[in-house]
Amino acid sequence: MKPTPGKGNPGYLDGEKKKKRLLLAAFVLVIAALLITASVVGGTAGGFIRMAGVLMVIPAANTLVNVIAMAPYRSGDGALAARAAEVSGGCRVLSELVITNTDGPSVSVPCAVIGEGAAVVYMRCPADREKAVKLPTPGQFGTYLERRMRISELELSVTAVREEEAFLAEAAKLTPAEPEWEARVASALLANSF
Repeated sequence: MKPTPGKGNPGYLDGEKKKKRLLLAAFVLVIAALLITASVVGGTAGGFIRMAGVLMVIPAANTLVNVIAMAPYRSGDGALAARAAEVSGGCRVLSELVITNTDGPSVSVPCAVIGEGAAVVYMRCPADREKAVKLPTPGQFGTYLERRMRISELELSVTAVREEEAFLAEAAKLTPAEPEWEARVASALLANSF
């Protein structure tokens, strides 16, 4: 099996979903095997085996929650990230982020570009009108991310946009930042995504 791309790279979401589904299947198989073994063995040994099976339900449930939370999000083909890297002139580009939002639902960010003192994020708007209404506006989401960056002791301006061409136009305005700064901002953004 080929390795999953790292967080913030094209292919990450699909690879991570596949890995979590396989882990969940393994948990289910192990739990079933333990419970069947416990019923066959019986007695004290069977009780201990049964207890191990029941305790395995906790990490399995956690994995199930991850599988359910990641289900609506998908990997892109990396084309937008490649175009953003081209127009931004060497700025750090992250792709396939799903930013957890304490003010509302998680937001799909197919691409983000980090420059000197600023970042631009492209928000994917779901086709489902009801879900789209629940999402924060680009202004609200930009403010939210700025607050999250301040927690990481980073002062930067975040521009969030919903149109691909507007995103690329904003990315073209950025100037490359120092590698250490880019790494700190990227780390903070990745810490707020799954």
